[in-house]
Amino acid sequence: YHKESIEYYLVLSGKGILRIKNPEGKVSETELKPGILVRIDVNEIHQMNNLGSLVLEAISYPVWKAEDEIVADESLF
Repeated sequence: YHKESIEYYLVLSGKGILRIKNPEGKVSETELKPGILVRIDVNEIHQMNNLGSLVLEAISYPVWKAEDEIVADESLF
């Protein structure tokens, strides 16, 4: 998750599953396929499972910084 950045993923090709856990603990799941755009807010744990040659464009605002990325100890899969 990120402490400061909001991320957008635009799926260009392939397929996958994205799971997001919000700060209240609710987990949502999105099927990733071409044309899908998802938003990941600050402090939302997120993990992807690539189901077949997933290609996406990742946009981060503000710009991505290594110190903003926190690796969670839990798996959503």
